[in-house]
Amino acid sequence: METRKTKIKELIIEKLNLKMTPNEIPDDAVLFANKEDGGVGLDSVDALEIAVGIMNEFDVEISDEDMHIFHSVQTIDDFVEKNYQNI
Repeated sequence: METRKTKIKELIIEKLNLKMTPNEIPDDAVLFANKEDGGVGLDSVDALEIAVGIMNEFDVEISDEDMHIFHSVQTIDDFVEKNYQNI
């Protein structure tokens, strides 16, 4: 069974055309830190792509004030769990 975190990772990979697998993204990796620092190396434009994907996939609203959720896959997952509209 696919977990929500795996789905989030797949969405990030798909939206940003990353050459990696979901297993290569730790749940707590800082998404916007450089790869050399253990992060994924995303930028602000990437955050917008991910935000749109998360809103469409999980039927949640993400405002400008919510952009802090893009710290890691775990923080995105926590936000989705708290705000998922179809529960």
